[in-house]
Amino acid sequence: MRNRGLDLCKLICILFVMVSHFGFARDLHLFPLVIDMAVPVFMVISGYVNTRSIEKKGLNRYYAKESFIPKLSRFILPFLVVMFLASVAFLLNGGSVKTILGNLVYARWGSGSYYPYVLVQFVLIFPWLLKWSETKGGIFGILAVNVVFELMTTLGIVPLWIYRIAVFRLLGFILAGILIAKNEKKIKNSHIIAVLLAGLIISLVNIYMPERFIFNTYIYVSLPAAFWASGLMLVFLKLPEKIVGAKMLNIFTFFGTATYHILLTQMICYSYCDSMPLVLIIGISIATGAIWHMADNIVQAKIKNKLMEKTI
Repeated sequence: MRNRGLDLCKLICILFVMVSHFGFARDLHLFPLVIDMAVPVFMVISGYVNTRSIEKKGLNRYYAKESFIPKLSRFILPFLVVMFLASVAFLLNGGSVKTILGNLVYARWGSGSYYPYVLVQFVLIFPWLLKWSETKGGIFGILAVNVVFELMTTLGIVPLWIYRIAVFRLLGFILAGILIAKNEKKIKNSHIIAVLLAGLIISLVNIYMPERFIFNTYIYVSLPAAFWASGLMLVFLKLPEKIVGAKMLNIFTFFGTATYHILLTQMICYSYCDSMPLVLIIGISIATGAIWHMADNIVQAKIKNKLMEKTI
């Protein structure tokens, strides 16, 4: 059963993603703690949801063709559609094939274009993260990979373009989602308050630290923000049913299920329609993304059924 609170949270996050690409948003005092938390919260939710899914289905056939290909195709196929449309528009405006290939490699197709790359890596490595999270040593190992990757970026060993599209910088957020899923029944309101307070303090220290030797690439959304992002996610996860179950919220939670397609749509809007008012970009992205999401669900179901038929 879907958690409607998380769908509502995802809708708010995708709105923040779209708003964050306008200059005025970055001038807001709460930008680092609220608007810029969209992707970190998304990754916490991804860790949580995928853990819950595997708890029901098991890990044994995660990499089996009939299971693994649909997991990848739901991210890759919509992304390829956007790439095709963006490439055609780019060529019609006098762009070159060489630039298109460069944009594809370096994820330069508009705002948030790195996210599909991150999600594909997430699908590839998630079972390993889940397995490592079973022990304290594994948990520290995941965090160590995150920290070492940040340090290598600071030292210039990892280029910025690789850092931007790599899932390794977000491992702490994914791990937080996994641990929340595994301990959900034990989590009380007092725990959520404690996580939020701890996260707020850690994030503020990280944001306003005068000198730093690490976590200085994408400061606001680096590993220290994991507690704060987890606390925000927990607030929506634990929303009472009488709130998230209200009929007036149905449309909002529905749009929350279409956030990936909304993200891809806003990439095109910002790339080729950036002169439009923010409200219009948001409206077009949400409406188009929701319709596309419903159509893509049909396509993905056919792909999955076709693969299942071949295994029988």
